[in-house]
Amino acid sequence: MWQTLEHEPTAASAHVDEFIGLLEHGDNLLLAKLVIPELRYQPSTSTTDLKEHVLKQLQRPPERRRSPPSRSVIREAHDLHQQETATLDEVDWHRAGILLYNRGNLSNTEKLAVDEWLRNAPGRHTSVSE
Repeated sequence: MWQTLEHEPTAASAHVDEFIGLLEHGDNLLLAKLVIPELRYQPSTSTTDLKEHVLKQLQRPPERRRSPPSRSVIREAHDLHQQETATLDEVDWHRAGILLYNRGNLSNTEKLAVDEWLRNAPGRHTSVSE
């Protein structure tokens, strides 16, 4: 979402208040600061209007902040996170498939490492020897 604020402001503007609410809920802001440097430090002068708006809202005293996001927003974020995780798992499987079918030049040690990864990967049980 942070990148969307900069690169697609029209699409992001519809969700900026929900994003602020999500960041203000519980420890979400602390977690976001781990991956968004602009939330940790004074932002550079090149921030967009939407990013500046988010930063100003997050600097307000806690008693002036909005209520936490609704359950539907949290559920949607959870669903999106699950979809992202599934997509990333598929990417790993695709990468392993490319390596297994010799489209990558693997040494025997690397082939054993891929085989080990496949045996230990959740949800699918395949190996190079099968």
